[in-house]
Amino acid sequence: MPVALLVEDDPDHRELLVRLLKQADCRVHAVADGAQAVELARQVRPDLVVLDWRLPGLPGTEICRRLRSAPETAEAAVLMVTAWVSDGVNNAAQEAAWSGADDFVLKPISHREFHARVLALLKRFPPAQE
Repeated sequence: MPVALLVEDDPDHRELLVRLLKQADCRVHAVADGAQAVELARQVRPDLVVLDWRLPGLPGTEICRRLRSAPETAEAAVLMVTAWVSDGVNNAAQEAAWSGADDFVLKPISHREFHARVLALLKRFPPAQE
């Protein structure tokens, strides 16, 4: 069963994403801030990280960079979630890619699209822990 780490500060979004990840047969660890995320990621070694772009303290892009630089988490698939699109979707995609994310999805989240992106990432990056 894939291990997913969800980093989302909004309790309603966090609850929804936990449900969606469980529907994709993931074992889910959820936290609300970046410092917790980086520490927990080192402990649980997630196969997939679902990361909100805008978080208090550390932004999602910095968390992603830190996860990519740590040997324990460098290989995890990262799906960035954002409601923020300043100059359009292309800029959001570029920023997510520059931070090391593998994919991104916009809020409000389409359940079907989120599920499809999670499954696609897990197929591209098969779980290391079975």
